[in-house]
Amino acid sequence: MISYQLPPGLTMSKFKDGGEWPWIDRKPIRSVSKILNRIYPMPPDLDPWYLERGKLVHSATVMIDKSNLDWENLDERLKPFCLAYQEFIKVANPTMEATELVVVHPSYSFGARLDRVMRLPGQDRLLVC
Repeated sequence: MISYQLPPGLTMSKFKDGGEWPWIDRKPIRSVSKILNRIYPMPPDLDPWYLERGKLVHSATVMIDKSNLDWENLDERLKPFCLAYQEFIKVANPTMEATELVVVHPSYSFGARLDRVMRLPGQDRLLVC
């Protein structure tokens, strides 16, 4: 359950696979990652591992949140990221407000998936990651 208000202009939406949202008010809604890739395209010779690393780290941190990450079978290249996240959670002790929250801004024709929206103890502001 969401206990906060989204910033002005952002609304929650259902995500369509492929990074595209349906048209809203006759405007196509595009994902932030697709917009960024048009401005700063990935180098053609980039190792595919780096293109997938973010998704793998995200999946692993979700498993950390659920206390079911199999550390023994985790790719060694992901362990430093997971250990850092685990330490952050231990030290910061955040309250998760939402995970995998999909938002769109129809006026600017973009949408994004927020991996986590959290609140740190004693803080009024939200941390979006």
